[in-house]
Parts: sequence; C-alpha cells; structure tokens
Amino acid sequence: MKGAHDASKIYNIDETGLTVVHRPLSTNNHQQSNKAYGFDDVSPRVLKMVINCISHPLADIVNLSFNEGLFPDMLKLAKVVPLHKGGDNTILSNYRPVSVLSIFSKVFERLLYNRLNNYLISNKLLCDCQFGFRKQHTTSMAILQLVDKIASECDCGNITIGVFLDLSKALTLLIIIFYWINCLCMVLEVIVCIGLQVI
Repeated sequence: MKGAHDASKIYNIDETGLTVVHRPLSTNNHQQSNKAYGFDDVSPRVLKMVINCISHPLADIVNLSFNEGLFPDMLKLAKVVPLHKGGDNTILSNYRPVSVLSIFSKVFERLLYNRLNNYLISNKLLCDCQFGFRKQHTTSMAILQLVDKIASECDCGNITIGVFLDLSKALTLLIIIFYWINCLCMVLEVIVCIGLQVI
C-alpha cells in the first residue's frame, strides 16, 4: 500500500478537507432531497442535518479510501429498481434496471469526481472537443463547432458529409452486438480446429 500513498504525492492530489465534504450536499439541495433513497434509507436531508457531526470522520474515511485505492464494501450495495424507458409499460424490455446507491456512495463519487476532474483540468489532459460532463461545455457548443467546421470546409470548396446515430436502447444493442461477436469468434475457433480454410 506504500505505492498508493506515494502516488498521491507524485500527482499532487490534495486531501479532502472538512469544507469539501459539505459541498456535495450543499449543491442542488432541493433536487438531492427528492432523490430515491438507497438500501440504508438515509436521505440527503437527514445527512445534511448531521453533517457537522460526522464531517470529520467522513473526511478521514474518504481520504483513507482514496489513498489506499479501496472502496467500502457496504457502500457497493444498491437497491435495484425498474425504470420505464418508453413504450408499452406492460413489456418487460421497455424497462431498464437502475441501481440506487446510498447517499454516502454518492458523496464518495462526487468527491472523487471533483479530485479527478480538477487534476485533469489543471494538467490540461482533456481534449478540447470533449463537451460532455464538463463545466462550461455544453452540447450547444458542440453544435456550434460542428457548424463552424462545415462552413469552413464549404468555403474551401470541399464536400462535407455527416453521419449521426441515435441509438434507442443503446445498452441492449451493445449486449446483442457483443453476443454475436462472441458467437462469431466461437464459430471461427471451430473452423480452425477442424482445419478448414477461412476465406
């Protein structure tokens, strides 16, 4: 575990302080309070009420978890609920499972996200074309950049072609693709085993 402690010094990652622990609960308070509870039935509202009492031990646990590279097993437990994606609500395939984690897991997630995001930004490791999940970067900016690129190419007399994919039930589609790729690999293995030539 010595390497984990050394890594935090090499990459200049600051420890999580008491004020930093308060931030995930202070932002979007109304939205956070209305979110579904995890398996422990602890609501964000309750956690915010007692945060002054538990912020010190919580910060110690967070720092220990990050430094050791270990996540508490109890915080991995989730309450799985079905979420309707659209269409006929009597068809099972129109639902997807959603894992509702404990509010403590969400605090860990937000603190880790903030650490990692600050490190990536300060070291300029993110591509300028990355618009998703970044502050001050929106899909509108992506569209503006695309339009500007198309206009520049048209001014140069070049033909531009765009291919846009809107995948409905994308996760289900990926599972099906991986399944058929796996089947194809198995067929190729059988062909090689029996000595047939693959054209």
